[in-house]
Amino acid sequence: MNQYQYADQDTAAAVSDAETNKPSGPGETHGSFTTMTTDNPEPQSLERPNAGQAQKEETHLDDFAAALESYTLETEPAPSEDNVFKGSVIKLTLTHVVVDIGFKSEGLVPIAEVTNADGSMKFQPGDEIEVMVQRGENEEGSVLLSHERAQRVRVWEQIDQAYHSKAAVKGRIVERVKGGVSVDIGVKAFMPGSQVDVHPVRNLDGLKGHEIEVRVIKLNKKRGNIVVSRKAILEDEAASKLTKTLETLKEGEVMTGTVKNLPTTALL
Repeated sequence: MNQYQYADQDTAAAVSDAETNKPSGPGETHGSFTTMTTDNPEPQSLERPNAGQAQKEETHLDDFAAALESYTLETEPAPSEDNVFKGSVIKLTLTHVVVDIGFKSEGLVPIAEVTNADGSMKFQPGDEIEVMVQRGENEEGSVLLSHERAQRVRVWEQIDQAYHSKAAVKGRIVERVKGGVSVDIGVKAFMPGSQVDVHPVRNLDGLKGHEIEVRVIKLNKKRGNIVVSRKAILEDEAASKLTKTLETLKEGEVMTGTVKNLPTTALL
């Protein structure tokens, strides 16, 4: 019994006849992916040309799609505009900002939410302030409020506008996460590794803290999911430079350029 498995019955039969009528020689080995005839000593591959490259490209696209669908960040759904109240600052205490929002009781905003990095206050008595109700009244009967959550509403409005207009958004890379990096654009967004640059970036950890411009390429306000791309910005910039260069080129004009790389054949 033949010990090999063949791709089809015709190949198996041809090999069987060859083995029966001719002695095996050094170049007459048969396997599951090659056949041999006496007239043509070269093995004939049954694989399609470039199949490996096509499979690699397909895998890359699958990985990118999977990253967009499976990433998880600690992001809250976009807060609703309906829950934002405009109030007036009554006074500042050591722990809270007392706010009048027209309720029967005064509201309290944690002092940390209205303190700048240098320790100064963002608001003073009489200033208007936007807040959201955190939960019901505390033991003293005051309503607990949040200024930061109200700010998130405005941030989401800006992100939504940038998404539809394809405008650039400034952000800061916070940390590496599964499949890419987390970017702070006012709220946390996800940038797949393939969207960091036009060329593959191996050390994503080294990008932490970098200030960058990105484009919002996917937005789901209900789930609080945002996907951004720096690669899209860079590609647009390169295309714009190319267009301007082509517009200024004239036949016979001498230009100054920089050698980026050399073909392998040029080095032989």
